[in-house]
Amino acid sequence: MAVTGRREVRVRPEAKLRIERAAALVRVPVSEFVREAVQARADRVVADHEISTPVPGACTTIFSVPSTHPPRRHRR
Repeated sequence: MAVTGRREVRVRPEAKLRIERAAALVRVPVSEFVREAVQARADRVVADHEISTPVPGACTTIFSVPSTHPPRRHRR
């Protein structure tokens, strides 16, 4: 798949050297190293936020039925 988007980030000189060294150690271009690291982090963050708590079937039925007693309006 062709890469079509572009992002630029600013990093401190020592971070830049560390990223370049890490990319060289695994023998990949810096852009590929950074892209894979960012995508992996994004995947973890999204997965952490998409975790849902299972709800028992009976609760689903109760909560999906429209209420016969709509909420009362409060006077101001």
